[in-house]
Amino acid sequence: MRKPATYTDKASLFQTAAKGVHHRQAPAEQPTQIGRALKELDIEWIAAHSPQAKGRVERFFGTAQDRLVKGLRKVGASNREEANRYLEQVYLPMWKRRFAREAEQAGDAHRTLDGRLDLNSVLSRVEVRTVAQDYTVRWAGAAYQIRRTDIGGGMRGKQVEIEQRLDQTMWMRWKQRRLQLDRCGRTETQLSSCLDSAPGGTETGRGRTTTASTASTGSLQRSLSTRAGATSVAGSAQLNGYYMDGRRGRSAFPCTPSPKAKPKSPKRKFLLG
Repeated sequence: MRKPATYTDKASLFQTAAKGVHHRQAPAEQPTQIGRALKELDIEWIAAHSPQAKGRVERFFGTAQDRLVKGLRKVGASNREEANRYLEQVYLPMWKRRFAREAEQAGDAHRTLDGRLDLNSVLSRVEVRTVAQDYTVRWAGAAYQIRRTDIGGGMRGKQVEIEQRLDQTMWMRWKQRRLQLDRCGRTETQLSSCLDSAPGGTETGRGRTTTASTASTGSLQRSLSTRAGATSVAGSAQLNGYYMDGRRGRSAFPCTPSPKAKPKSPKRKFLLG
């Protein structure tokens, strides 16, 4: 059920001062996470402007923070189920009996939830990121890979919205779709088993085909073990079918280190007698 509107004060949880509005790439609207969720749920946000209205909101918060916290402590609620049981069976009936006033218009104004809405997506933290040339996005210092089956045209270099959901999974919003992302973070042992189980050890992309042999697997493992500070590697070009993009020998899959280039032989100079 959704209510038509919510009435709060002008806290920074609901709105923030626009930042960087002079920049040409600055978005027209810069809502907070709560403001974005209210907009996606089609719930109007009404801010209190007058001192009387602000005081009413503050008094409500003071009552809830005082009475509710003490009531939960009194009944010994230690988990979400016990807290919700106290809220529905004790606190809310007491609140309505002592403080509620009858509305001018009778009836329930709540609306049914739209079946097309995904609450897991709405009730998440959403940030804007840019898709790199290797189909990855960065979040909190980690790289997340778009699955090969979800890659579409025009993704590279685009700004997209990334969701961090309550279960800590990462998703990307792309053209009315929600694409789950995989973190680049597999161990060396898992990577070796993935390479060994790859069908035929063959990758194909843009007309190029390479074969993953035992020697390439060993060199890959050696490069993993020698990387300073590298603790894990997720996926491989042989497993996911990414091609070599030709940029200084870097793989199009960032979680796989590129093979070491062969050192060039020094040029020999011949002196004529």
